[in-house]
Amino acid sequence: MDDGVRLSGGSFNAGLVVRIGDTVRRPRGAAADLHAAVLLHLEAVGFDAAPRFLGIDDAGRQVLSFVEGTVVADPSWQTDDDANATALGRLAALVRQAQDALAGFTPPDGAASMFAIPGPGTTWNHADVGYHNAVYRGDDPVALIDWEAVAVGDALYDPASLVAMCARGPRADRPDELDERVAATRAAIGAVAVGFGMTEAELARFPVAIAAMLEHAADVWARIGRPPEAVAALRWKARWFADHGDRVR
Repeated sequence: MDDGVRLSGGSFNAGLVVRIGDTVRRPRGAAADLHAAVLLHLEAVGFDAAPRFLGIDDAGRQVLSFVEGTVVADPSWQTDDDANATALGRLAALVRQAQDALAGFTPPDGAASMFAIPGPGTTWNHADVGYHNAVYRGDDPVALIDWEAVAVGDALYDPASLVAMCARGPRADRPDELDERVAATRAAIGAVAVGFGMTEAELARFPVAIAAMLEHAADVWARIGRPPEAVAALRWKARWFADHGDRVR
C-alpha cells in the first residue's frame, strides 16, 4: 500500500493523515459518519470551500479530496494586529458561508458529534476553525478543512473561536501588554463581526460566547492530554472575557 506523504498538524490524528495523489486519507474517528454526511451535504448544496468525501479505502480510512493551497497555522501577519484583523474578517465571511450552507443539514440516524459545543442553538458549526484549518491561496481563504469536530449549537461558536485562538488576546503572563492586547482583540472582534454579519444583539453577547468557547476548549484540551499550564491559560482567558467583555466590544 502506498503510504503517501504524511501531513502535519492535527490534534486527534496527528501523524496519521496522509496525502496520496489528489486524495487525503485519515482514520475514521468516533464522529466519522457525521463528518462524512456533512461533507456530502456541502457538496450537494454547491459549497466549494470544503473537501469532498470520496469513500473509505481498503485500510478503513476516510478518503477526502485534497484541497490545493497553503495552510499556515501561525501566519506572519498574525503579529500585525491590523493585518490580522483584516484576515480574520475574511475568514469569518467564509465561516458564515459554511454555516449558511449547512442550514438545511439533517444528520443521519445515530451520527453524533465528537464533542457537544456550549450554548443553545440550531446552527451547525465547524467547531475547530482557525488558521490551522483554513486553506489559503495568496491572501484569500478558499476552504475550511478538518470537519471532524462539527457540532450543532450557538452560531457564535465559530466566530468566537477565530477571535479566541487567532487574535493577540489578553494573557495572564503578559500583564504589561494588556492594553495593546485589548486593542488588538477589539480590532479582531470588529472585523469578525462585520465579516460574519453579526447583528447588534449578537455583538452584544459575543464576549460571553468567546468565554464559553474558551472554557469548552480548555475542557477538550484537558481530555486529550494537553499540558496543564496550557489548559489553565485558556481558563484564565475565559474568565477575562466573561468579566471584561465590555472592554473589547
